[in-house]
Amino acid sequence: MITKRKNGVVLNVLAQPGSKDLGLIGIQENRLKIRLTAKAVDGAANNQLCEFLSKKLHISKSSIILTSGALGRRKTLFIEGDSDAILKRLELLLAPPISQ
Repeated sequence: MITKRKNGVVLNVLAQPGSKDLGLIGIQENRLKIRLTAKAVDGAANNQLCEFLSKKLHISKSSIILTSGALGRRKTLFIEGDSDAILKRLELLLAPPISQ
C-alpha cells in the first residue's frame, strides 16, 4: 500500500468517485480507500483526490503525482517530499480515533 522512496512515498489508492461524502474509509484490497464526491468526469475525481490528500497531509497539491490509474478506481500516486514526514502523517490519518 505504501512504499518509501528516497525522495517521497508511493501510495496505492482505491478511489470511490460519486460518493455522498468525502473522506478516508480505511484499507481495502491493500490500498487506501477514499470516497470522493466528484464524478469521474474530465479528471474531476482525480483532482479532488489530490486536493484531499494535500490538505490531509499538509503538503502542496503539486507534490502529488498520479503515476497510474487516471481512468480507473485503482490509482498509484507518488507523493514527493520528506518520506519520513509523509509516512508519519499517513500513520496519523490511519490511526483509530481515541475514545473518551
